[in-house]
Amino acid sequence: MLLSMQALSVCCYWYDRPLTGRQFLDQVKPFLGKVRDDFPELSVLKVVRDPTETSGTIERDFSNLDREIVASLPKDWAYINDDPTNKEFSNSCLPAISFRTAFLLGQTD
Repeated sequence: MLLSMQALSVCCYWYDRPLTGRQFLDQVKPFLGKVRDDFPELSVLKVVRDPTETSGTIERDFSNLDREIVASLPKDWAYINDDPTNKEFSNSCLPAISFRTAFLLGQTD
């Protein structure tokens, strides 16, 4: 984590953990909730992603968290699904390498 007076950068790696896509998403939410609770002055939470697609801003109630995280995942990574031809992220997939994502907490949009 990198902390300045205006922002906190958080990079998360789930390396070599046998988690499904759903388990990964379910672990991110309470982790981010705790980080946000620890830094209340940093009220804006964003997923680091291509800004031409969306701002990546996460709603305060986390209602769009899953959608923003999945959209931010690397497009060239393969995920292992029951159907071996499906290499896309799904709730039941396993990562071929690892899950990773990055977030930014800041004071303003």
